[in-house]
Amino acid sequence: MKLALKKLLQAHPSIQVSTLLSGTLTTPSAKQAFVADGQYESIATVSVGSGGSSTVSFTSIPSTYKHLQIRAIARTSGGSGGTTQNLNMTINNDTSTAYSFHQLSGANTSAGAYGESVGRTNAVQVLHIPTVSSTSNIFGAGIIDILDYTNTNKNRTIRTFRGVEQNITDSSIALSSYLYTSTTAVSRLDFFASVGNIVEYSHIALYGIKDS
Repeated sequence: MKLALKKLLQAHPSIQVSTLLSGTLTTPSAKQAFVADGQYESIATVSVGSGGSSTVSFTSIPSTYKHLQIRAIARTSGGSGGTTQNLNMTINNDTSTAYSFHQLSGANTSAGAYGESVGRTNAVQVLHIPTVSSTSNIFGAGIIDILDYTNTNKNRTIRTFRGVEQNITDSSIALSSYLYTSTTAVSRLDFFASVGNIVEYSHIALYGIKDS
């Protein structure tokens, strides 16, 4: 699983990296090289610095793409007593219970399926991330796609592929899809841990996917 996730999260060496200051994203001044098959373009990247951050935010997201993709690795400073928590994402600063999901997952030697209806969750759980109680220097990883993010005639659909391998029993991989019941175009994304801060060396990159 480590190798598969590593391959999925490989970034093009020429993408731009911006810095996070007090939870605010400094957007790159110019878009740089394409990645993968030429349909993906780097919009902005955050590498969390010393001391960590409570929130990573992408604001004023351009509306010039067909879809959005986020590639992330993260860990939290909280969660004593447990070895995993969630990295959550809200859309357009909406923390209401407007999100629902279902997922297929594998944890250790077992597999399962689970879902939540609209009105039961107030964010998208994009990653399972190690906590302060887990093995040192291990991060959760994942890829998140937001489909048709500017289409005002449909609700938002999000899909995630995520995993964490900790060299202990608490390891998992999951494929999920989310519904966000709003037709408003996506212009802002916020990421935060369920408990604690997002720690140093966590990395969240936002890409635009062009319409082929």
